[in-house]
Amino acid sequence: MTRRQYLVVYFVAAAVAAVGGMLTARWLHLPAASEHDAPSKLPPSPSLMIDPRELDFGEVWESDHFVWPVHIRNQGSETKVVDAVNGSCTCQSANPRSFTLAPGQSQRVELTLAVRSRGSQADTRPYEDFAATLWATVQGKSEVYWELRGRIRRAIAVPDKLHLGTVSVSSPSASAQTVPLLPIVRIARVEVESAGSALLAAVRDVGPGRGRGFALTVSPMAGLEKRHYATAVRLTPVLERGDVLPPVRIPVEFDVGNDIQCVPDVMHLGARDVGAEVREVVAVRSLSGQPFRVKEARAEGEGLKVVRLEAGNTVNYEITQRVARPGPIQNRVVLVVEPQAGRTLEIPIPVNVSGHAR
Repeated sequence: MTRRQYLVVYFVAAAVAAVGGMLTARWLHLPAASEHDAPSKLPPSPSLMIDPRELDFGEVWESDHFVWPVHIRNQGSETKVVDAVNGSCTCQSANPRSFTLAPGQSQRVELTLAVRSRGSQADTRPYEDFAATLWATVQGKSEVYWELRGRIRRAIAVPDKLHLGTVSVSSPSASAQTVPLLPIVRIARVEVESAGSALLAAVRDVGPGRGRGFALTVSPMAGLEKRHYATAVRLTPVLERGDVLPPVRIPVEFDVGNDIQCVPDVMHLGARDVGAEVREVVAVRSLSGQPFRVKEARAEGEGLKVVRLEAGNTVNYEITQRVARPGPIQNRVVLVVEPQAGRTLEIPIPVNVSGHAR
């Protein structure tokens, strides 16, 4: 190597060393990274967990009372006081609902669910997906959420509920209602049970052969007092091979009242100008179809008139209210009705209007 080449190599090496030293010194004197300089952190994993395999109950028959156990485990380093375990489904309950978990401990919780079909009675799909959200509340805050899933297997299509309307106190059987029950799988029979003493229920076979089905008839009991009733029937399908399936509950509601009814039973005529006349028609009927006679129809109140209308076999009355003054006016029409069997009734029909001065 010549002297000139040697000097070039020497100066290049010195320059490289100087630059490296500056970078090393700068690296050695860098301040520690602050929280603001660090990249955003992922949210911490929840302390409470359920094995994902326990969050799928598989395939079960439709039922109002299905119990499924899960185990909630505290995988954190602090004790957790669970105030409640709740669910998005109003028919869900947990036992126990509240408990304390030390680090590493687990608690068995039994969930009671109503796994019912959401389809209409005309929907004959044999399966339906189910999903509900569960969450644990710790010290007043919802700390973790889970999704419980499964599949509902349907045996028979039934109505969601039955409403019998207003039932005659003297002839409740006149309000009996019959609805079809459509089998989705091969069913030998359907057993029925009333959930109380206010209702009679029976199931009969209809449509023999491949078109076979069932019909449910419900009827209010005799001797009920006049009030609102909320009861139910339970249907238990039995498969042809003998398997007894879980029962399905159908709510049934009705009101028991006088056999003679007025429609409407109250007249709300709203706000009217003073001097105006308002006319409405009220119909009188027997819930059980029994004959009756209206002995008297009287108007009680200022500016009120009632006139019978001739309308064949129906009994109708036209009620005319003249608004005589400003402010609320509360009058009434009273019908005196004599049933063919039973005591004479007085049926009041309130008539309410508010006078408005021009």
